[in-house]
Amino acid sequence: MFRYKVKWIRLGEILHPGEYKHRFPNAAKGFDAVRNHKKPLTFYSKVEKALEQQDVSKAVSLLGKRPGDFARRIDHLLRLSTGEQEAGSIIVAFATVTHHVSTPVLLQLYSHMKHRHHRQDMRVVFPKGNVSKVMALDNPLPSLRKTFCDGVINACKDALHERFAKLPPLGNVWIDERLREQTIPFSQRSSSKTLKTISRGSKLTIPEGDTLRFFIWWKEGFVNGEHTGNVDIDLSAGIYDENWQYKEHISYTNLSSKSFKAFHSGDITSAPNGACEFIDLHIPTVLKKGGRYILMSVYSFSIHPFVMLPECFGGWMVRQHVESGEIFEPSTVQNKVDLASDSTISIPLIFDLQERKLIWTDISLHHHVEFKNNLEQNNGSVSLMGKAMTKLLKPTLYDLFSFHAEARGILIHDKQKADTIYSLDEGVTPYDIETIIETYLN
Repeated sequence: MFRYKVKWIRLGEILHPGEYKHRFPNAAKGFDAVRNHKKPLTFYSKVEKALEQQDVSKAVSLLGKRPGDFARRIDHLLRLSTGEQEAGSIIVAFATVTHHVSTPVLLQLYSHMKHRHHRQDMRVVFPKGNVSKVMALDNPLPSLRKTFCDGVINACKDALHERFAKLPPLGNVWIDERLREQTIPFSQRSSSKTLKTISRGSKLTIPEGDTLRFFIWWKEGFVNGEHTGNVDIDLSAGIYDENWQYKEHISYTNLSSKSFKAFHSGDITSAPNGACEFIDLHIPTVLKKGGRYILMSVYSFSIHPFVMLPECFGGWMVRQHVESGEIFEPSTVQNKVDLASDSTISIPLIFDLQERKLIWTDISLHHHVEFKNNLEQNNGSVSLMGKAMTKLLKPTLYDLFSFHAEARGILIHDKQKADTIYSLDEGVTPYDIETIIETYLN
Protein backbone atom coordinates (compact mmCIF):
# COMPACT_ATOMS: atom_id res chain seq x y z
CA MET A 1 0.00 0.00 0.00
CA PHE A 2 2.86 2.40 0.75
CA ARG A 3 4.16 1.96 -2.80
CA TYR A 4 0.97 3.65 -4.07
CA LYS A 5 0.26 5.66 -0.95
CA VAL A 6 -1.68 8.55 -2.53
CA LYS A 7 -3.97 6.24 -4.46
CA TRP A 8 -4.84 4.23 -1.34
CA ILE A 9 -5.57 7.41 0.61
CA ARG A 10 -7.94 8.57 -2.14
CA LEU A 11 -9.63 5.16 -2.14
CA GLY A 12 -10.02 5.32 1.64
CA GLU A 13 -11.76 8.68 1.34
CA ILE A 14 -14.38 6.97 -0.80
CA LEU A 15 -14.72 3.65 1.06
CA HIS A 16 -14.52 4.96 4.67
CA PRO A 17 -12.81 1.77 5.97
CA GLY A 18 -12.96 3.05 9.58
CA GLU A 19 -16.71 2.47 9.53
CA TYR A 20 -16.09 -1.23 8.91
CA LYS A 21 -13.18 -1.76 11.33
CA HIS A 22 -15.04 -4.44 13.31
CA ARG A 23 -15.91 -6.39 10.16
CA PHE A 24 -12.59 -5.86 8.34
CA PRO A 25 -10.05 -5.01 11.06
CA ASN A 26 -6.92 -5.71 9.00
CA ALA A 27 -8.11 -3.56 6.11
CA ALA A 28 -8.92 -0.73 8.52
CA LYS A 29 -5.45 -0.97 10.09
CA GLY A 30 -3.85 -0.88 6.65
CA PHE A 31 -5.69 2.29 5.62
CA ASP A 32 -4.94 3.89 8.99
CA ALA A 33 -1.22 3.12 8.64
CA VAL A 34 -1.08 4.67 5.17
CA ARG A 35 -2.96 7.82 6.18
CA ASN A 36 -0.98 8.36 9.40
CA HIS A 37 2.46 7.45 8.00
CA LYS A 38 2.82 4.29 10.12
CA LYS A 39 5.05 2.46 7.69
CA PRO A 40 5.73 -1.08 8.92
CA LEU A 41 9.31 -2.22 9.44
CA THR A 42 9.84 -5.04 6.92
CA PHE A 43 12.53 -7.70 6.98
CA TYR A 44 14.58 -5.89 4.36
CA SER A 45 14.23 -2.53 6.09
CA LYS A 46 15.50 -4.14 9.31
CA VAL A 47 18.49 -5.57 7.45
CA GLU A 48 19.23 -2.25 5.75
CA LYS A 49 19.00 -0.43 9.08
CA ALA A 50 21.44 -2.88 10.69
CA LEU A 51 23.88 -2.49 7.81
CA GLU A 52 23.54 1.29 7.86
CA GLN A 53 24.37 1.27 11.57
CA GLN A 54 27.19 -1.24 10.89
CA ASP A 55 25.59 -3.61 13.40
CA VAL A 56 27.03 -6.75 11.84
CA SER A 57 25.83 -9.17 14.53
CA LYS A 58 22.23 -7.93 14.16
CA ALA A 59 22.41 -8.23 10.37
CA VAL A 60 23.82 -11.76 10.62
CA SER A 61 21.07 -12.75 13.05
CA LEU A 62 18.40 -11.47 10.67
CA LEU A 63 19.93 -12.92 7.50
CA GLY A 64 20.35 -16.31 9.14
CA LYS A 65 16.58 -16.67 8.80
CA ARG A 66 16.84 -16.19 5.02
CA PRO A 67 19.91 -18.09 3.77
CA GLY A 68 19.55 -16.99 0.16
CA ASP A 69 19.67 -13.35 1.18
CA PHE A 70 22.57 -14.16 3.51
CA ALA A 71 24.55 -15.47 0.52
CA ARG A 72 23.81 -12.34 -1.49
CA ARG A 73 24.77 -10.02 1.39
CA ILE A 74 27.82 -11.79 2.77
CA ASP A 75 30.21 -9.69 0.67
CA HIS A 76 28.77 -6.54 2.24
CA LEU A 77 28.97 -8.05 5.73
CA LEU A 78 32.63 -8.98 5.28
CA ARG A 79 33.42 -5.47 4.10
CA LEU A 80 31.84 -4.13 7.29
CA SER A 81 33.65 -6.58 9.57
CA THR A 82 36.24 -5.12 11.93
CA GLY A 83 38.75 -7.95 11.72
CA GLU A 84 39.49 -11.68 11.54
CA GLN A 85 37.33 -12.60 14.53
CA GLU A 86 34.16 -10.86 13.34
CA ALA A 87 34.67 -12.04 9.76
CA GLY A 88 35.14 -15.57 11.05
CA SER A 89 31.86 -15.43 12.98
CA ILE A 90 30.08 -14.26 9.81
CA ILE A 91 31.48 -17.16 7.80
CA VAL A 92 30.65 -19.71 10.52
CA ALA A 93 27.08 -18.42 10.71
CA PHE A 94 26.76 -18.65 6.93
CA ALA A 95 28.18 -22.18 6.85
CA THR A 96 25.41 -23.35 9.19
CA VAL A 97 22.68 -22.35 6.70
CA THR A 98 24.31 -23.14 3.32
CA HIS A 99 22.24 -26.32 2.99
CA HIS A 100 19.22 -24.04 2.54
CA VAL A 101 20.87 -21.97 -0.24
CA SER A 102 20.05 -22.94 -3.84
CA THR A 103 22.72 -24.54 -6.01
CA PRO A 104 22.88 -21.64 -8.53
CA VAL A 105 23.38 -19.09 -5.74
CA LEU A 106 26.14 -21.19 -4.13
CA LEU A 107 27.93 -21.53 -7.47
CA GLN A 108 27.68 -17.83 -8.18
CA LEU A 109 28.98 -16.95 -4.73
CA TYR A 110 31.81 -19.47 -5.10
CA SER A 111 32.90 -17.89 -8.39
CA HIS A 112 32.48 -14.36 -7.03
CA MET A 113 34.69 -15.04 -4.02
CA LYS A 114 37.42 -16.68 -6.10
CA HIS A 115 38.27 -13.24 -7.47
CA ARG A 116 37.28 -10.86 -4.67
CA HIS A 117 40.78 -10.57 -3.21
CA HIS A 118 41.80 -8.91 -6.50
CA ARG A 119 40.72 -5.35 -7.24
CA GLN A 120 38.59 -5.04 -10.38
CA ASP A 121 38.35 -1.88 -12.47
CA MET A 122 34.61 -2.35 -13.06
CA ARG A 123 31.58 -4.32 -11.94
CA VAL A 124 29.33 -6.18 -14.35
CA VAL A 125 25.65 -6.41 -13.37
CA PHE A 126 22.84 -8.35 -15.05
CA PRO A 127 19.45 -6.86 -14.04
CA LYS A 128 17.13 -9.57 -12.73
CA GLY A 129 14.63 -10.74 -15.29
CA ASN A 130 16.48 -9.38 -18.31
CA VAL A 131 20.13 -10.35 -18.23
CA SER A 132 20.57 -9.40 -21.89
CA LYS A 133 20.66 -5.78 -20.70
CA VAL A 134 24.02 -6.02 -18.96
CA MET A 135 25.28 -2.97 -17.07
CA ALA A 136 28.93 -2.06 -16.49
CA LEU A 137 29.49 -0.02 -13.33
CA ASP A 138 32.67 2.00 -13.02
CA ASN A 139 32.73 1.87 -9.20
CA PRO A 140 34.58 -1.28 -8.15
CA LEU A 141 34.23 -2.69 -4.65
CA PRO A 142 37.24 -2.68 -2.31
CA SER A 143 38.99 -6.04 -2.32
CA LEU A 144 38.49 -8.55 0.51
CA ARG A 145 41.17 -10.42 2.41
CA LYS A 146 41.99 -13.74 0.78
CA THR A 147 41.37 -15.59 4.06
CA PHE A 148 37.80 -14.24 4.11
CA CYS A 149 37.25 -15.31 0.51
CA ASP A 150 38.66 -18.78 1.16
CA GLY A 151 36.34 -19.23 4.13
CA VAL A 152 33.24 -18.52 2.04
CA ILE A 153 34.55 -20.64 -0.84
CA ASN A 154 35.04 -23.64 1.46
CA ALA A 155 31.55 -23.20 2.92
CA CYS A 156 30.06 -23.25 -0.60
CA LYS A 157 32.14 -26.27 -1.67
CA ASP A 158 31.20 -28.26 1.43
CA ALA A 159 27.49 -27.57 0.90
CA LEU A 160 27.64 -28.51 -2.78
CA HIS A 161 29.61 -31.70 -2.07
CA GLU A 162 27.10 -32.81 0.56
CA ARG A 163 24.19 -32.07 -1.80
CA PHE A 164 25.65 -33.74 -4.90
CA ALA A 165 26.81 -36.82 -2.96
CA LYS A 166 23.15 -37.79 -2.52
CA LEU A 167 22.69 -38.12 -6.31
CA PRO A 168 23.30 -41.33 -8.32
CA PRO A 169 27.00 -42.23 -8.83
CA LEU A 170 28.76 -41.19 -12.05
CA GLY A 171 31.56 -43.77 -12.09
CA ASN A 172 34.76 -42.71 -13.82
CA VAL A 173 34.44 -39.11 -15.01
CA TRP A 174 36.38 -37.29 -17.74
CA ILE A 175 36.00 -33.50 -18.07
CA ASP A 176 37.11 -31.53 -21.12
CA GLU A 177 39.48 -28.68 -20.20
CA ARG A 178 37.72 -26.50 -22.79
CA LEU A 179 34.71 -26.34 -20.48
CA ARG A 180 36.69 -23.83 -18.39
CA GLU A 181 35.59 -21.31 -21.04
CA GLN A 182 31.91 -22.28 -20.95
CA THR A 183 29.74 -20.44 -18.42
CA ILE A 184 26.90 -22.17 -16.58
CA PRO A 185 23.46 -21.58 -18.15
CA PHE A 186 21.55 -20.71 -14.97
CA SER A 187 18.70 -19.30 -17.06
CA GLN A 188 18.19 -18.67 -20.76
CA ARG A 189 14.89 -16.80 -20.43
CA SER A 190 16.21 -13.72 -22.26
CA SER A 191 18.65 -15.41 -24.62
CA SER A 192 18.27 -15.36 -28.38
CA LYS A 193 17.58 -18.44 -30.46
CA THR A 194 20.73 -19.87 -32.08
CA LEU A 195 21.84 -22.95 -34.01
CA LYS A 196 23.62 -24.13 -30.87
CA THR A 197 22.71 -22.22 -27.73
CA ILE A 198 25.40 -21.55 -25.14
CA SER A 199 25.45 -19.32 -22.09
CA ARG A 200 26.48 -15.66 -22.19
CA GLY A 201 30.16 -15.08 -21.63
CA SER A 202 31.10 -18.49 -23.04
CA LYS A 203 33.97 -18.70 -25.51
CA LEU A 204 34.44 -20.76 -28.66
CA THR A 205 37.57 -21.22 -30.75
CA ILE A 206 37.63 -19.41 -34.11
CA PRO A 207 38.41 -22.03 -36.81
CA GLU A 208 41.42 -21.80 -39.11
CA GLY A 209 41.21 -19.11 -41.78
CA ASP A 210 42.44 -15.58 -42.37
CA THR A 211 39.14 -13.81 -43.05
CA LEU A 212 36.32 -13.31 -40.58
CA ARG A 213 32.91 -12.65 -42.11
CA PHE A 214 29.74 -11.79 -40.24
CA PHE A 215 26.37 -10.85 -41.65
CA ILE A 216 22.78 -9.82 -40.93
CA TRP A 217 19.60 -10.68 -42.78
CA TRP A 218 16.26 -8.96 -42.30
CA LYS A 219 12.92 -8.56 -44.00
CA GLU A 220 10.14 -6.02 -43.66
CA GLY A 221 6.46 -6.89 -43.95
CA PHE A 222 3.42 -7.50 -41.78
CA VAL A 223 3.64 -8.10 -38.03
CA ASN A 224 0.40 -8.57 -36.06
CA GLY A 225 -1.60 -7.31 -39.04
CA GLU A 226 0.38 -4.07 -39.44
CA HIS A 227 3.02 -3.32 -42.06
CA THR A 228 6.42 -2.33 -40.74
CA GLY A 229 7.11 0.19 -43.50
CA ASN A 230 10.70 0.63 -44.66
CA VAL A 231 13.12 -1.03 -42.27
CA ASP A 232 16.77 0.00 -42.26
CA ILE A 233 19.05 -2.34 -40.29
CA ASP A 234 22.77 -1.61 -40.20
CA LEU A 235 25.68 -3.93 -39.52
CA SER A 236 28.80 -2.44 -37.95
CA ALA A 237 32.15 -3.69 -36.72
CA GLY A 238 34.16 -1.88 -34.07
CA ILE A 239 37.89 -2.56 -33.93
CA TYR A 240 39.56 -2.07 -30.53
CA ASP A 241 43.03 -2.66 -29.12
CA GLU A 242 43.87 -4.86 -26.12
CA ASN A 243 42.83 -2.07 -23.71
CA TRP A 244 39.52 -1.49 -25.50
CA GLN A 245 40.72 1.76 -27.02
CA TYR A 246 38.91 2.54 -30.27
CA LYS A 247 40.96 1.96 -33.44
CA GLU A 248 38.58 1.92 -36.40
CA HIS A 249 35.04 1.08 -37.41
CA ILE A 250 33.41 -0.41 -40.47
CA SER A 251 29.82 0.66 -41.08
CA TYR A 252 27.58 2.38 -43.63
CA THR A 253 29.55 5.59 -42.98
CA ASN A 254 32.92 3.93 -43.55
CA LEU A 255 32.56 1.07 -46.00
CA SER A 256 36.21 0.06 -46.12
CA SER A 257 39.48 0.36 -44.26
CA LYS A 258 42.61 -0.25 -46.29
CA SER A 259 44.83 -0.09 -43.22
CA PHE A 260 42.90 -2.89 -41.47
CA LYS A 261 41.89 -4.68 -44.70
CA ALA A 262 38.21 -4.60 -43.75
CA PHE A 263 35.24 -4.22 -46.09
CA HIS A 264 31.49 -3.60 -45.80
CA SER A 265 29.15 -4.98 -48.47
CA GLY A 266 27.18 -1.69 -48.66
CA ASP A 267 24.28 0.08 -46.98
CA ILE A 268 20.77 -1.22 -47.71
CA THR A 269 17.93 0.98 -46.46
CA SER A 270 14.86 -1.20 -47.09
CA ALA A 271 14.10 -4.89 -47.45
CA PRO A 272 10.67 -5.66 -48.96
CA ASN A 273 12.01 -9.00 -50.24
CA GLY A 274 14.68 -9.42 -47.61
CA ALA A 275 18.17 -7.95 -47.52
CA CYS A 276 21.64 -8.80 -46.28
CA GLU A 277 24.74 -6.88 -45.24
CA PHE A 278 28.09 -8.43 -44.40
CA ILE A 279 31.55 -7.38 -43.29
CA ASP A 280 34.89 -9.05 -44.04
CA LEU A 281 37.99 -8.50 -41.89
CA HIS A 282 41.47 -9.86 -42.57
CA ILE A 283 42.61 -11.24 -39.21
CA PRO A 284 46.42 -11.06 -39.71
CA THR A 285 46.21 -7.42 -40.85
CA VAL A 286 44.01 -6.35 -37.93
CA LEU A 287 46.47 -7.92 -35.48
CA LYS A 288 49.48 -6.36 -37.23
CA LYS A 289 47.90 -2.90 -36.94
CA GLY A 290 47.33 -3.24 -33.19
CA GLY A 291 43.72 -4.42 -33.20
CA ARG A 292 42.55 -7.25 -30.97
CA TYR A 293 38.81 -7.14 -30.30
CA ILE A 294 36.15 -7.03 -33.02
CA LEU A 295 32.73 -6.11 -31.74
CA MET A 296 29.81 -7.08 -33.98
CA SER A 297 26.98 -4.57 -33.65
CA VAL A 298 23.53 -4.50 -35.24
CA TYR A 299 21.57 -1.23 -35.24
CA SER A 300 18.00 -0.45 -36.22
CA PHE A 301 18.54 2.90 -37.94
CA SER A 302 14.79 3.18 -38.59
CA ILE A 303 14.11 2.67 -34.84
CA HIS A 304 12.16 -0.56 -35.40
CA PRO A 305 12.61 -2.89 -32.41
CA PHE A 306 13.94 -6.22 -33.62
CA VAL A 307 10.96 -8.01 -32.09
CA MET A 308 8.67 -6.12 -34.49
CA LEU A 309 10.31 -7.51 -37.64
CA PRO A 310 9.10 -10.59 -39.55
CA GLU A 311 12.67 -11.84 -39.95
CA CYS A 312 16.01 -10.67 -38.57
CA PHE A 313 19.08 -12.75 -37.82
CA GLY A 314 22.85 -12.55 -37.91
CA GLY A 315 25.71 -15.00 -38.15
CA TRP A 316 29.40 -15.53 -38.70
CA MET A 317 31.87 -17.71 -40.57
CA VAL A 318 35.58 -17.92 -41.36
CA ARG A 319 36.85 -17.74 -44.94
CA GLN A 320 40.29 -17.93 -46.48
CA HIS A 321 40.00 -14.83 -48.67
CA VAL A 322 38.34 -11.41 -48.32
CA GLU A 323 35.19 -10.78 -50.39
CA SER A 324 34.98 -14.36 -51.65
CA GLY A 325 32.15 -16.84 -52.02
CA GLU A 326 28.47 -16.46 -51.29
CA ILE A 327 27.23 -13.97 -48.70
CA PHE A 328 26.56 -16.76 -46.24
CA GLU A 329 27.05 -20.31 -47.46
CA PRO A 330 25.14 -22.69 -45.16
CA SER A 331 28.08 -25.10 -45.07
CA THR A 332 30.43 -22.47 -43.65
CA VAL A 333 28.14 -20.70 -41.16
CA GLN A 334 29.49 -21.50 -37.70
CA ASN A 335 26.47 -20.09 -35.93
CA LYS A 336 23.54 -17.76 -36.36
CA VAL A 337 21.33 -15.87 -33.95
CA ASP A 338 17.75 -14.65 -34.31
CA LEU A 339 17.51 -10.98 -33.31
CA ALA A 340 14.15 -10.75 -31.55
CA SER A 341 14.69 -8.50 -28.53
CA ASP A 342 12.59 -5.43 -27.74
CA SER A 343 15.51 -3.12 -28.52
CA THR A 344 17.13 -1.30 -31.43
CA ILE A 345 20.75 -2.23 -30.72
CA SER A 346 22.21 -5.71 -30.44
CA ILE A 347 25.75 -6.85 -29.66
CA PRO A 348 25.60 -10.60 -30.34
CA LEU A 349 29.32 -11.39 -30.54
CA ILE A 350 32.82 -10.22 -29.68
CA PHE A 351 35.85 -11.71 -31.42
CA ASP A 352 39.20 -11.86 -29.62
CA LEU A 353 41.55 -12.21 -32.58
CA GLN A 354 44.68 -12.50 -30.45
CA GLU A 355 43.34 -15.57 -28.64
CA ARG A 356 41.24 -16.61 -31.67
CA LYS A 357 38.17 -16.82 -29.47
CA LEU A 358 34.55 -15.87 -30.01
CA ILE A 359 32.77 -14.50 -26.94
CA TRP A 360 29.01 -15.03 -26.95
CA THR A 361 27.43 -11.82 -25.58
CA ASP A 362 23.82 -11.56 -26.84
CA ILE A 363 23.38 -8.04 -25.38
CA SER A 364 20.53 -5.62 -26.08
CA LEU A 365 20.90 -1.88 -25.60
CA HIS A 366 18.45 1.04 -25.59
CA HIS A 367 19.18 4.68 -26.37
CA HIS A 368 17.03 7.77 -26.53
CA VAL A 369 14.98 7.84 -29.75
CA GLU A 370 16.22 11.34 -30.61
CA PHE A 371 19.66 9.93 -31.40
CA LYS A 372 20.45 7.97 -34.53
CA ASN A 373 21.57 4.47 -33.71
CA ASN A 374 25.03 4.08 -35.18
CA LEU A 375 28.39 2.92 -33.91
CA GLU A 376 30.02 6.36 -33.91
CA GLN A 377 27.41 7.99 -31.67
CA ASN A 378 27.20 5.03 -29.29
CA ASN A 379 30.91 4.22 -29.23
CA GLY A 380 31.35 4.96 -25.52
CA SER A 381 28.61 2.62 -24.34
CA VAL A 382 29.47 -0.03 -26.93
CA SER A 383 33.13 -0.23 -25.89
CA LEU A 384 32.09 -0.27 -22.21
CA MET A 385 29.82 -3.26 -22.82
CA GLY A 386 32.58 -4.98 -24.76
CA LYS A 387 35.09 -4.45 -21.98
CA ALA A 388 32.56 -5.69 -19.43
CA MET A 389 31.88 -8.93 -21.30
CA THR A 390 35.57 -9.74 -21.88
CA LYS A 391 36.25 -9.26 -18.15
CA LEU A 392 33.17 -11.20 -17.05
CA LEU A 393 33.85 -13.61 -14.18
CA LYS A 394 31.18 -16.31 -13.95
CA PRO A 395 31.16 -19.93 -12.74
CA THR A 396 32.00 -22.37 -15.50
CA LEU A 397 30.72 -25.76 -16.53
CA TYR A 398 34.13 -27.14 -15.59
CA ASP A 399 33.49 -25.96 -12.02
CA LEU A 400 30.01 -27.49 -11.94
CA PHE A 401 30.95 -30.87 -13.38
CA SER A 402 34.07 -31.05 -11.19
CA PHE A 403 31.95 -30.61 -8.07
CA HIS A 404 29.66 -33.42 -9.23
CA ALA A 405 32.59 -35.68 -10.09
CA GLU A 406 34.28 -35.14 -6.71
CA ALA A 407 31.04 -35.85 -4.86
CA ARG A 408 29.78 -38.89 -6.76
CA GLY A 409 32.50 -40.18 -9.05
CA ILE A 410 36.22 -40.55 -9.76
CA LEU A 411 38.02 -37.99 -11.92
CA ILE A 412 40.25 -39.65 -14.53
CA HIS A 413 42.51 -38.40 -17.34
CA ASP A 414 41.89 -41.21 -19.85
CA LYS A 415 38.67 -40.47 -21.72
CA GLN A 416 38.51 -44.02 -23.09
CA LYS A 417 37.99 -45.39 -19.57
CA ALA A 418 35.27 -42.91 -18.62
CA ASP A 419 31.72 -43.87 -17.71
CA THR A 420 30.61 -40.22 -17.86
CA ILE A 421 31.99 -37.62 -20.28
CA TYR A 422 31.59 -33.86 -20.16
CA SER A 423 32.89 -32.19 -23.31
CA LEU A 424 32.23 -29.65 -26.06
CA ASP A 425 31.22 -32.32 -28.55
CA GLU A 426 30.34 -35.59 -26.77
CA GLY A 427 28.62 -36.80 -23.65
CA VAL A 428 27.01 -33.90 -21.81
CA THR A 429 27.85 -30.71 -23.75
CA PRO A 430 27.26 -26.97 -23.16
CA TYR A 431 24.40 -27.18 -25.66
CA ASP A 432 22.44 -29.59 -23.43
CA ILE A 433 21.02 -26.68 -21.48
CA GLU A 434 17.81 -28.35 -20.31
CA THR A 435 19.74 -31.36 -19.01
CA ILE A 436 22.25 -29.15 -17.20
CA ILE A 437 19.56 -27.08 -15.52
CA GLU A 438 17.32 -30.00 -14.56
CA THR A 439 19.96 -32.59 -13.62
CA TYR A 440 22.95 -30.65 -12.37
CA LEU A 441 21.56 -27.39 -10.97
CA ASN A 442 18.35 -28.42 -9.21
